[in-house]
Amino acid sequence: MAVNYDCPLTTQRRSDIGGAKTTSETRDATLAPIAQNKRPKICSGCHQPGQRRITSWENTNGNAGRPYYYCTPCAKFITFDDKRGLCDSNPRCDCGQPSRAQVNGRNRRPPRGVHYVCKNGCCDFFARAEKNGQQVAVAEDFIDRLANLSII
Repeated sequence: MAVNYDCPLTTQRRSDIGGAKTTSETRDATLAPIAQNKRPKICSGCHQPGQRRITSWENTNGNAGRPYYYCTPCAKFITFDDKRGLCDSNPRCDCGQPSRAQVNGRNRRPPRGVHYVCKNGCCDFFARAEKNGQQVAVAEDFIDRLANLSII
């Protein structure tokens, strides 16, 4: 699925999960923004509650210290646990909720390409943000600035 993208890049919300380094233990939630929903996120594969973790401070993809949920039995990322990339005008996922805008990691194709996923990680929704038939991408030198503003 593709979503036509007509707004200037800096006015849209984005996030990045590609290539994120993670820690194996859960850290104090004060290290990252407070979660929008306090209930654990459920894995779409095994339907078990995920474990809340915090990305490593060595993460170079703009996600250092960012909270997320991980399914240990399935060994997979579920979703981030913050408000970055959330916007009511994002496309609706298969759950009927506004999706989360994210940005591909450096090693994904296209690097820093913008896409939308289920904000809760409970459906397989995925849509590329496109303009004129091409996936929109964020310039590398803007990633940290936009992340600090919680736009991505």
